[in-house]
Amino acid sequence: MSRRSFKQADRAQVGHAKSYLAGMLYTLRRQQGRVGELLPAMEALRGGGSANLAWSAAFALAKVETGAVEAGRARYEQLLADGVRAVPRDFFWFFTLALLAETCCALGDAERAQRLYDLLEPFADRYVQVIFAANWGSVQRQLAMLAGVLERFDLAEEHFRAALAANERIGAVLMTAETQCGYGALLLRRGAAGDRDHARTLAGVVEQVAAPRGLAGLRDRARALTVGGHG
Repeated sequence: MSRRSFKQADRAQVGHAKSYLAGMLYTLRRQQGRVGELLPAMEALRGGGSANLAWSAAFALAKVETGAVEAGRARYEQLLADGVRAVPRDFFWFFTLALLAETCCALGDAERAQRLYDLLEPFADRYVQVIFAANWGSVQRQLAMLAGVLERFDLAEEHFRAALAANERIGAVLMTAETQCGYGALLLRRGAAGDRDHARTLAGVVEQVAAPRGLAGLRDRARALTVGGHG
């Protein structure tokens, strides 16, 4: 369906049609564990226009998630060389910050986590829209992840619970599963009484969503929670 939509938009000479298609595929390929396939397209989309920084941020995150951590870190550091002041307050600002927040968490960058948290927290009741192509669910998930990097585990848990409620409210099944994965990882890091059992329960729920849909990336993250929950 996404490719049919792109062909129709491209024939109609709709601006940013390639960005819209890439936005839809980026979300899907991450959950399939195939985001590396999109790296050349993201690098090309980085070429100019107001979406430049958003695709640079997406490229940095994809590099980190595909194992090219230092290359992703270099791009991330480049984007934040002047702090977040370099990110213009335009249509792509919110999405770009969400991407930077996810990369910050993937890298464990506690130095910048507080600043990104402070910028996103006023929008805690919002949902992250990827251009017009996809929805990444409640920004409470990014806030939870950032709080986790800061080792404010109880605050992070509050955000994860709020994200689950917000995503379930709009029927965002896959983003609910993503949130459950993040929540489970937090529980394993905190390691309080009952946290490991709770993480295993969440992993089981996510596997039931991921397996029948062929979402290997999401499934593997769920299984990692089960492995991490032993012992």
